[in-house]
Amino acid sequence: MFNMSSYTDWEKGIVNRNYFVLHELLKDSRVSKILSVDFLPFTFKKVMKSYLQNVIRGPREKVVYKDLTSRLIKLQTTQRTIPTSSGGAGQASYKLQAKDLFVYSTIDSVISQKRLTGKLEKIIKKLGLKNILLWSYNPLYPNLLTDIEASSRIFDTVDNWIEHPSYAKFKESLKNGYKTISEKADLVFTVSEELINFYKNLGREKDVYWIPNGVDVEHFNQQPIQRTILTSSGGAGQATNNQQLLKNVKHPVIGYIGTIEHRFDVSLVASIAQKNPKKSVVLIGPIWKDVQEEINKKLKKFPNIYFLGRKSYRDSPSYIHEFDVAIIPHKLDKFLAFTNPMKLYEYLACGKPVVATPGAGMEMFKDLVYIAKDPREFSEKINKALKEDSLELKEKRLEAVKKHSWKKRVEEMLKLIEEKF
Repeated sequence: MFNMSSYTDWEKGIVNRNYFVLHELLKDSRVSKILSVDFLPFTFKKVMKSYLQNVIRGPREKVVYKDLTSRLIKLQTTQRTIPTSSGGAGQASYKLQAKDLFVYSTIDSVISQKRLTGKLEKIIKKLGLKNILLWSYNPLYPNLLTDIEASSRIFDTVDNWIEHPSYAKFKESLKNGYKTISEKADLVFTVSEELINFYKNLGREKDVYWIPNGVDVEHFNQQPIQRTILTSSGGAGQATNNQQLLKNVKHPVIGYIGTIEHRFDVSLVASIAQKNPKKSVVLIGPIWKDVQEEINKKLKKFPNIYFLGRKSYRDSPSYIHEFDVAIIPHKLDKFLAFTNPMKLYEYLACGKPVVATPGAGMEMFKDLVYIAKDPREFSEKINKALKEDSLELKEKRLEAVKKHSWKKRVEEMLKLIEEKF
């Protein structure tokens, strides 16, 4: 599996579709081994980060192979810690047997693709991999789908990187990459219906399937963890984790969780804060450098906007449960049509009312999500969502999102693979 991020990022709680698919595959009896290849760097900056973070340091696991530019480790088990289902104090954990999960980190991608392919072939032989399924998330290195011997080749298309500002300098490479994928992949999965049309325009219509994102319902539909804390008088008392996390933040809370980057509509959020001065706007997530200046100029002046920074996947349910209404304020641009925000499913799994700009996948929850096309309508929908919210609606949201678990998504993928091969 050629990943769109690194295993060390996942360990920090920075997760994505790639992470969930891999871990669902680990649970499946039809999968015996996975060779997980960390995101292959393509710029000097990314090379340095990957080299230090993954090759030199990396997870503290059994090293199977190591040289100057790469490192292969074997994970013994993958342990996940979750709150107890009762919502009481304490944590429950379970170990997911990793079978034979190997993680390969390298910077050979910028040195020589021939060198990279050669090393991968040696590792495949060393690990005794047979009946190989190549599964890629990286359109910058499409030749890896064809240069390595395999029984089948899958490409899972997460967004359209051609339209992503971060890859503006690599548009031509990406265009060639997607063209190669459309010609060589045996099966193509996409996160949005618009991506099916994208492949049609490249001449690929057969064996392209829309598999939207999903959610770990159990992880998000947990009750806030009770923790014992010292009261202001010095005695012991009980307070929910949420109350500590959003201390001094007044309700109602309009909440957002996710990366604050180019797709985040700063002007829209400024309008929300201005039109709702008695409500708190809580923004959780890292801020990318290319939007920092706009954030400073347009949002830092509002006393009712709170920036809480990046929070791990493990902790995100506790924050979302404190929202009174959750928002997805994405820009209405070309890139949006190719996306399917995971936060939509996560908000609903927490039972929260959601107000969002139009986007891929929203129609699946059209009766449960408030769609707004401009700043005025967005604020109106926020107030409507707060007014209409009820226990009955919370239960409907949860029931609706249960159909979209990651387990069901990967089962659908594997069914298509079995039918094809």
